[in-house]
Amino acid sequence: MKPHSDFLFDLINGLTGSEKRYFNLFLRRHFKEGGASLTLYQTLQNQSTYDETAAIRATGLSRNHYAVQKTILYKQLLQALIQYNAETDPLQKLQQEVFAAKILLQKGLTAQAKSKLQHVKDAAGTYEQHEVMLQAIQLEAAIAAREQYRHTAREGIQAYHAEIADSTAMLMTESAWRTTYNTAQQIQLQAGGKSDTKAKEVKALLKSTATQTARKKLTRKAQMDKMQSEALYHFMNRDTVRAFQANTDFISMMESDAVLIQLYPQRYFAALNNYLIDCFNLSETAAFQQTLAKMRGLKDNPAFRKLLNLEVNIFRITYQAELNYLISSGGFSHALSILDTVRDGLKHYKDSIPIHYRVNLEYLRLCTLWCRTVRCGVLCIG
Repeated sequence: MKPHSDFLFDLINGLTGSEKRYFNLFLRRHFKEGGASLTLYQTLQNQSTYDETAAIRATGLSRNHYAVQKTILYKQLLQALIQYNAETDPLQKLQQEVFAAKILLQKGLTAQAKSKLQHVKDAAGTYEQHEVMLQAIQLEAAIAAREQYRHTAREGIQAYHAEIADSTAMLMTESAWRTTYNTAQQIQLQAGGKSDTKAKEVKALLKSTATQTARKKLTRKAQMDKMQSEALYHFMNRDTVRAFQANTDFISMMESDAVLIQLYPQRYFAALNNYLIDCFNLSETAAFQQTLAKMRGLKDNPAFRKLLNLEVNIFRITYQAELNYLISSGGFSHALSILDTVRDGLKHYKDSIPIHYRVNLEYLRLCTLWCRTVRCGVLCIG
């Protein structure tokens, strides 16, 4: 484990570009220019590796005051990130509404608390966020008890229990399919790719969970885990056509409801990556090109800005896939036209792309140049 002194530096180093801009504005709005928080933040932001001695010298703080200021800045950063993510995360907004209802209740504003909780329950039902639904129902039940059930009949108390039981059942079903997907991922990673033996393990796992949840209503979250588990099984079982269809259905499901993409941007991004691989394997040219454009457009979507290394990963995944596709299909002219973009991207993101991916992209660049040269040479000889 890293020493505590690295935690703040790691958090700052992990900020996305838009998060950095937001936090700079946050600090300037809440703290005076030249203040200790802003000075420390700028100092650590400019370091390539953590150097505590240099940071203490640059900030002019004593060692004890430096340790205190690090803790203060760490909390400020987390608070700013919570506010930043609340702008694009419906779930976080709902959780804040539950907390607001608690505050209203503490102030004796019961009617306002009830109104807010009803809004939370309506939205939680729409988004299928049963963790938040449970919090809201339990708080409603607590209000009823505080009021000594003056406004709640016996049927109302039973209704609270029924709602809690229903939400709990939904969560159990979601948990079953989430565990199935996580286990299938682990099996696939241990296998290192496709494997008939390991595919049978995943198939048995899918069958067991399907039987367990056969009579249960599946939320969209549970459906997503089920669909991704099935896509992973087909991939491991070398059934590219069915893997392609499973990923197609998954992406269509998410795109049919923008809220799903807001709630689960990482899952959508991963599905597009898998879909690119399927398109490549099946030579689905039109779908491949459309997915490249779709992935490259995600950098302008606010829901995806919180993903770590988003622009780096978009560059790496799309250009690696595109060069592979163009080389295999003989599209050397097009491949040559994007080599400068690949070279510039490798230079720009060199510190953020793992070395094995950098090597692969450089290899694809050289392959493009070599294949074009050989092709021209053959044509000239002919």
